[in-house]
Formats: sequence, structure tokens, C-alpha cells
Amino acid sequence: LLPFISALTISFVPWHIALSRAMIWYIELIFLYILFFTCFLFAQKEYLKTQARLMTLTASAIFLSLTLYVYYASIIYLPLILIAVAFIYRDFLRKNLKSSLVALSILVSLSLPAFLHYTSQESKTRLNVISVLTPDITLPTSIKELEQDQQLKLPFSQFIHNRRLVYASALADNYFDYFNLDYLFVSSENIRYFYVNNVGLFYLIEFPFFLYGFYTLVRRREKSDLLILALLVIGPIPAMITLGSPFPHRALLTIVAIQIISALGLTTSISKLLNRQYRLITLILLSLMTI
Repeated sequence: LLPFISALTISFVPWHIALSRAMIWYIELIFLYILFFTCFLFAQKEYLKTQARLMTLTASAIFLSLTLYVYYASIIYLPLILIAVAFIYRDFLRKNLKSSLVALSILVSLSLPAFLHYTSQESKTRLNVISVLTPDITLPTSIKELEQDQQLKLPFSQFIHNRRLVYASALADNYFDYFNLDYLFVSSENIRYFYVNNVGLFYLIEFPFFLYGFYTLVRRREKSDLLILALLVIGPIPAMITLGSPFPHRALLTIVAIQIISALGLTTSISKLLNRQYRLITLILLSLMTI
């Protein structure tokens, strides 16, 4: 039931406008991530033979490496995804160590040209222009405030306006901008380019389902649940180092995770509806959401 509901809900959400109208390759990037996770999770099926499992893991490695050639945020996502997958599925990877190492070597080989490109001077110049870690962009206001505080002889001014704290504050502000409920479920008008009027990236009716789905994930804590939660956490990391948040295309995994969690909440609600014990409560909840 979950795959069908996920496909249905994802077909009508407003974030399609914000992504596809800006650049088409943002949708391609999501597609490649979905292919990677699908192949990786399918490789864990018990009935697969060693050769089939190796081919499936290899396919997942190829799809993940291709993301590096679509959009720069994937260069930050890739190591974070590998760390999350290696930690959550460590038993599976240890059990299939040979196949995992083959897939990893293919991933590294295919990713090397992209890493070389992103370390070029041209790429670094682009990053410096949009990065909150560039001193000329982030620090001038703090420096002026520091000078004013020193003229007034205020205590702890050096500590308060320490550049490390300024950078940390800017990163934290950007990170949590992508979990702003108004931006997600009410109004996405802060997006610079394309958005749907009077709605967020998701419809407000999805919010209760998101909360219920999140509660379900935290309560169950199965491996797939932990993977979805990991995607939700790491989603804004590429975006938090850049200026002009929120930009949904810089936090694609956040959108994917929220969509899956909302679909899970809706699926669980329907399952409860079919259970007599919870039927009345679920009907009332669904009615209130519809209103």
C-alpha cells in the first residue's frame, strides 16, 4: 500500500513547480537517488544469489556516482549517504563484504572525474561566491557590531562576535530554515524563483500525516526507518553552507524524506481505519484534516 500512496501523493505536491520550473536536472537527481536506494535495498533480499546481489549493488553504485554529474549538492550528499548506509546496514555489508567492496571500488572510479572537477579553481570560485563561510560576505556586519560594542566598552564583545560563533550561527540559521513549517506547509513565497501561491512545498493537509509518520518511524526504529530519518537530517546540509536560503533544490533529500514520511503517515492512518479499534478516531482525524 505504501508504494502506491507514495506515488499518488508525490504526483500532486507543489514542490514539483519549485524544482522542475527552475532546472529540469533537479528532478533527474531525485530519480537517481530513488534508483540508488531501490537497488541497494533490493540487494538485501534473502532469495538473491551472490551474483545477482553483486549486480544489484553495482547498479546502485553506478546510480549514486551519476548524481555527481547532475548537481553540485550531490558532492556533499555522497559521503553523508555512504556514512549513513554503512552505519545502518553494517551487518549486511559485513556479511557481503566482497560484493560491497566491488561496488565501492566502482563508485570511487566513476566518481573520481567529478571530484577532480569540483576541486578545480573554477568550482571553488563559484562556491566562494555563494558560501556563508566567505569572510567578505558573512563577517562585515559582525565586525561593525564588534567595533560599536568596543566603543561602548561592553563586556564579552570579543567572545560574542567571535567569527567562529558568527559562522556557526549562520550555518544553524540556514539549516533550520529548511524545517520552517511555514515554508514547508503554508507559504513558499520566500523561494526566489518558482512557487505556488498560498501553499508551501507541501499541502497543509499533509502536515498531520507527516507528524504521524514521523512518530511511527521513531517508535519502530527499523533499519529502513532509520535510513529515512537519516535522509531527513542530512538533507539541508549542502544548503546550509550557501546564501539565500531556503532553496529547495539545495536540500532535495529533505523533500524526499518528508514526502515519504507523509505517505507513511497516510498509509498507517488508512490501516488504522480498517481496524475497528481505531476506526472512529481515524475517521474523526481524517475529517478534521479534510476540513
